[in-house]
Amino acid sequence: MHLGMTVSVGGRKELRAKLTKMADSDHIDLPDDFPFEVIDNPGDQSITLKREFAGETIKAAVYTNFDAEEDLDDDDESDKDEESFKPAIQMVVTAEKSEGPILEFDCNFNDDELTIENMRVLNRDDLDAEYVYEGPPFSDLDESLQKALHRYLEARGIKHSLHDWLYEYMMRKDEKEYVVWLKNMKEFIGN
Repeated sequence: MHLGMTVSVGGRKELRAKLTKMADSDHIDLPDDFPFEVIDNPGDQSITLKREFAGETIKAAVYTNFDAEEDLDDDDESDKDEESFKPAIQMVVTAEKSEGPILEFDCNFNDDELTIENMRVLNRDDLDAEYVYEGPPFSDLDESLQKALHRYLEARGIKHSLHDWLYEYMMRKDEKEYVVWLKNMKEFIGN
């Protein structure tokens, strides 16, 4: 969440204090049963969760979409306060074995519910193929197959219980990246 600060001459000390506080609060403890390695490259808008499971490499590219707002209340108020804005957490999850095709899932968190938007089977030898049949929309699949694919992801650690931790982590990451961006802007304009 961007802080949207304007800085007056007298507000520079306040801004500096806020930036220092934000930079100092960027550590978030992992949950006790968290099975993933977190790959967080400075300057990237996303993180990658990675783990090995049952002979598969599971990777989830996680990012927040600030354009897809979720309303926490159903009121049609045009003046939404900051508490009603919640960016969407989106993931592209891949499951890869040493040989054979790769499964790829497009997932979203709606509050704490994990939804699978789409799923593809990719040919390992031609990942950049443009006109590959991607299968039907996930919602058109048989309900029992949809449930089985949700269980497949849950067994690999991709489940709704990740929501709160991911949300907090991604919000802090965005704040940290914003601080770096502000410092870079200050350096550029100051020179």
